[in-house]
Amino acid sequence: MRNTKALYAKSLTHEVMPIPTARQALQFKVKSGGSGRHYVVNLLEQHVGRGPFRSITGTCTCPWGNTRSSGKHFVSGCSHVIAAVRFWLIDQYSLTISCWTDIVDAVRQHKAILRSGDGIVLTARPASKLQKATQALATGLDPRDAALPVQWPRGKSVLFKS
Repeated sequence: MRNTKALYAKSLTHEVMPIPTARQALQFKVKSGGSGRHYVVNLLEQHVGRGPFRSITGTCTCPWGNTRSSGKHFVSGCSHVIAAVRFWLIDQYSLTISCWTDIVDAVRQHKAILRSGDGIVLTARPASKLQKATQALATGLDPRDAALPVQWPRGKSVLFKS
């Protein structure tokens, strides 16, 4: 994947909603910002080898995700997976992400590194107060509470825009 910045920008237009009745804890419904179609994204978090590297990969029901072969390369790096990862990291850890194609570029950022599907490398950093306040407004919360870790109401849809 060579156009991770464009893919990340596209992911910002998607609407993400956790599926509350899902058997998997990390299952989301993503409404595409361009087509308006709904896709289901399943995320999988795991440790990678020894050390601090983690992996957050996902599968998606979009046409790109359906072209992925089975086995270890089943994971997708589509914009829907990136949108779900962004939603989950803000929800659980008040972190936001950046996308990179090269591990060297990601290491240069001196941030937590997460590997994802299709060769995408994510770096995670604390979300800014402005990002937290914007997301608080999108969920109907008081933006003055944005300094606190954000807890999204279950089943409420949030549109992420920067």
